Amino acid sequence: MDVGMILQRRRNNRKKKRRNSRKKKRRNSRKKKRRNSRKKKRRNSRKKKRRNSRKKKRRNSRKKKRRNSRKKKRRNSRKKKRRNSKKKKKKLMDSGGVILLLGLTNNYLYRETQ
Repeated sequence: MDVGMILQRRRNNRKKKRRNSRKKKRRNSRKKKRRNSRKKKRRNSRKKKRRNSRKKKRRNSRKKKRRNSRKKKRRNSRKKKRRNSKKKKKKLMDSGGVILLLGLTNNYLYRETQ
């Protein structure tokens, strides 16, 4: 085996090494990209879940507040009506309109007394 052949083989080996290292780098970078994209997807899905759960909680709390305020209004209006009717009855009793009072409480009786 002469010198030329040996030099050529060395040169070829160097080329092969370079080529292989480039391949390896490319492969590794692809792996890295894949891994990172997977990570990103996972992270984003987690974020989405968190965001959605927060939204849900907010929405539900708003619903609850609305429902409670409606209940409160209804309750208060009922109280108001009761209070007002009591006041009216008291006024009538003071003025001596017993028949009128009966009329307020029971329309039929009121018609009967006329």
